Amino acid sequence: MYRRNCVVLCTFAAFVAVAFTGQLRFFLHLHKRLGRVFQRAKIADSGVLTSLERAVIDVQASRGTRLSLAGVDLSAVPLYPLQKLKDALQELDLSRCKLSSSRLDLHVLYTLTNLRKLNLMSNELESLPEGIRQLEQLELLGLKSNRLRRLPNDLGGLRRLVALFLTDNSLLELPESIGNLKSLRKLQASNNQLQSLPETMRQLDQLELLRVPVNHIGGGVGLRAISAPKLKWLSFASNPAFLTPEAATAALNALPIATADELVYEQDGNLSNADFGGASGGDVLRAVYRGERVAVKLFADAQGDQHISPDGAAQDEMALVALLGEHPNLPHALARVGTSRKGLVLRLEKGRPLARKPVDSISVLRCRYGADETFTELFTFRVALSVASAVKHMHSKRIAHGDIYAHNVLVSDTGAAVLIDLGAAFAYHDDAAKAVEAAEARAIALLVEELSMRVPHDDRGRLYKAMVDAISHLTESGSSGVDALYSGLAAAAAAVPGGADG
Repeated sequence: MYRRNCVVLCTFAAFVAVAFTGQLRFFLHLHKRLGRVFQRAKIADSGVLTSLERAVIDVQASRGTRLSLAGVDLSAVPLYPLQKLKDALQELDLSRCKLSSSRLDLHVLYTLTNLRKLNLMSNELESLPEGIRQLEQLELLGLKSNRLRRLPNDLGGLRRLVALFLTDNSLLELPESIGNLKSLRKLQASNNQLQSLPETMRQLDQLELLRVPVNHIGGGVGLRAISAPKLKWLSFASNPAFLTPEAATAALNALPIATADELVYEQDGNLSNADFGGASGGDVLRAVYRGERVAVKLFADAQGDQHISPDGAAQDEMALVALLGEHPNLPHALARVGTSRKGLVLRLEKGRPLARKPVDSISVLRCRYGADETFTELFTFRVALSVASAVKHMHSKRIAHGDIYAHNVLVSDTGAAVLIDLGAAFAYHDDAAKAVEAAEARAIALLVEELSMRVPHDDRGRLYKAMVDAISHLTESGSSGVDALYSGLAAAAAAVPGGADG
């Protein structure tokens, strides 16, 4: 009996101890959590936390995946708190934060292995440490407007990188490993000191847009990058291998000068928005010049011919537009603007943009159409014929447009079209002709495919078939000829009454 009572008593005591221990652990855990909350609040109220630490706490509390400290001075702020977000953070914006290469904690950024977007634009970086390949999920990397002279050698390890922004730096070269960026679709490296492009860039199977104006790129190896198989939009203006010819400068100088007294600007006449197709290099305004309604493109600042955008220099655009002369499907220069803010007086084109610009940097290579928007077979055919005619004329003068998008096409209701915005245009020579013209042909093919998809099935007749056949011929034969595309479309137009009338 005594032993049995002892066993019961010991069992009961053990049960009480276990229950008490569980409650104690719970209360200890609760106390610890509350202590952290109160401690954070106390430190925050005391002002001890840095702006970065506060931001990290906010992201943790909201279980967020994005963090923006754009414009916050982090020059004396340690980056180590970012490590607390290494498993959660997908988008990080540290633009305009006064970050420099002299600090020793930049490698902390490489611990954020789930990052998809990293914006380091407009800082003071001269280089980045090796190890960037650890950001295996990265899709967008913004390094524009720094002081970069070189890039990490392991940059090619970013196998998911889609867009790379390097404009406005001091880069002397790109690493050979850049050819391993198998997902790269967009590369902007305007206004650097590049003397050539790595031959490995020919391996960039997905590259569609390449912007490298205002560099020091010569011929030879520097041109081979143009042969990337999917390249459609490119700009090489203001490079030794692509200098604007003297004939273009002469054509520009031959234009009359429109004085301030001769230009009367219309109220609410700004055409620089999406309704006109945009103007990345400046403003486009409606005006009256010598009794005629015109469009005036003014470049972004008083530097005029020295103004540089990511697509190229203002002087190149003005000279090339002047050289093109008059063509029904291209802008026509009537005069130069003779004020402190340089620009061109252009024929006022009628119509609306065929599409809207993309809304983000990842999908920047595809225009936006209305969800249920459709086009007739005849309308689509006339647009295709107009654009092909415009580019054929440009290529006859060895000028590439560089930006053949639907949002850069103004259309009338009947399908008459004008290919506008020559901000990315550049002159090229015979050694680059085949590759450049092949890229432009692919851009036209994509535009026509986008339109053709929106032609109802019951409206797909002879003209539709002619378009599809012309595009298929380009794709299958690898032809570099916009001439061939135009000839096929023109022949179809001649065979169908009203086919070419706009």
